[in-house]
Amino acid sequence: LVVLHHCACAFGACGEGSWYLIVKGGGGPRAFRFCVKTFVTWNQAYFMSLFFFVSAYFVPTSYAKGWPTFQANKRRRLLVPALAVLMAVSPLTTLVAGNLTYAPNPGVGWYLWWLLLFNVVYVSFQTAPPVDEALVEALTGADAPTAARGPRLLLSTVFRIGAGIGICGFALPPFLVLTKGSFASMPVSIGSVTCDFLMFYLGLEARKQGWLE
Repeated sequence: LVVLHHCACAFGACGEGSWYLIVKGGGGPRAFRFCVKTFVTWNQAYFMSLFFFVSAYFVPTSYAKGWPTFQANKRRRLLVPALAVLMAVSPLTTLVAGNLTYAPNPGVGWYLWWLLLFNVVYVSFQTAPPVDEALVEALTGADAPTAARGPRLLLSTVFRIGAGIGICGFALPPFLVLTKGSFASMPVSIGSVTCDFLMFYLGLEARKQGWLE
């Protein structure tokens, strides 16, 4: 989906100036243009926010291994690739597309910087690594303290629809109007910004409350 999405962007499906190089000016048969734009819009409505959810789901487990391991892991998995795209991949792609000036650009690695930011925010709210319940049980033969789990929250259909309409709906248009397509390198469109924030938070809650177990 990610590869096809960006291939469609190269044919103008993501809008003017949205990609390194637009093939044939984004032209082609009207039916083709309609199909690729519809495909991109449906993708954009859910898939990046879903990726933020999945990433967040594994953050508490990673943090439970301890701060030194956690930060080393984030440097290797997020910071190094983000810098590589910023300083090499994106500028080289721009050169291939015909722009002969070197300019660092987050490009397709924008989400790595946002994941780093979200992880920093998460850690800032932690007083100590959370209890690794499986590890506690393996070492002591006892269940981990129930307080470490927090209250179990079941998300009703009404709540999910309300959150979608409110946070991913009504709260999004100001960003669409004011940011003109980009917010701190994050592409701003349907399903982005406020929905990405919400889904990262829900990913953390899903892990904490055991929603997927």
